[in-house]
Amino acid sequence: MSKSPHSAPVLTDLRDQWWSADFLQLLVERLALGECQSIADIGSGQGHWGQLLLRLLSGSATLQGVDRESEWVQRAQERADSLGLGSRCSYQQGAAETLPFADEQFDMVTCQTLLMHVADPKQVLQEMIRILRPGGRLLLLEPNNVAQQMIADSVNRALSAEQLAGVFSLFVTCSRGRAALGRGDDCIGDLLPTLLSDLALEDMRVFQNERVHCIQPPYSAADRDELQQSANHAENKFWLWDKEDAKALFEAGGGDPNTFADCYQAFERRTELFAEQVEAQTYASNNASLHYVVCATRPLCR
Repeated sequence: MSKSPHSAPVLTDLRDQWWSADFLQLLVERLALGECQSIADIGSGQGHWGQLLLRLLSGSATLQGVDRESEWVQRAQERADSLGLGSRCSYQQGAAETLPFADEQFDMVTCQTLLMHVADPKQVLQEMIRILRPGGRLLLLEPNNVAQQMIADSVNRALSAEQLAGVFSLFVTCSRGRAALGRGDDCIGDLLPTLLSDLALEDMRVFQNERVHCIQPPYSAADRDELQQSANHAENKFWLWDKEDAKALFEAGGGDPNTFADCYQAFERRTELFAEQVEAQTYASNNASLHYVVCATRPLCR
């Protein structure tokens, strides 16, 4: 059986709902992104982020995307064509660690939830800076996904304090294990300012996504789509849903093997409660995801 392309469970059109159009327009104005004519989207996936951004820029701006998956490259181009952006977008297969572009080629280099998946974020950032022209903008959108595990939604409120502590311990420890094994850092958004300062970029500005995902019964069509995606994570054994993988990550993150069973049992109970509440249409959440927007400029002289 062939392995699915990376991030297949979450590369859906729900990504376009991560951001409010007026918030993105405000960012474009604040950061003077409208001046950018050539954009590189690194780890472009199916094209969601780059195409969303491109629609807010000058009609003459063009975008080149790169992704390691040939299937996503094809889908991104098809999606651009369907949105009337085909003449302004092109996509190719390539690795973020060795980008297939010339030095100082782009006015803007951007990525969304890419750096959280790479073994060496600094190496990827150096490659992104290499292809950025002096004075160009580096625009990074990365989360802290572990923090979201502590939101007081209706499921977490139904857990005991001990169960909730077990769930959070599982996520924190497994996240550290992912980083230790070179599989990425789920909290990379918190580290970006320090990384960019070390790389001698200028005019760094940091924002936080203002979009709140409020889900309350009776569920709208968008609510149902989001809840279904969360349910699919369990069915498809996405990340921590696979107990064997979670145990390996937990131990790699320095977790006590004797506590893993209790932590994972609490996690499974939370998963069961989520399914029960969605079925009963009692699940409710007011979740402001911790997703950062970090922008910096490559100096004119280095």
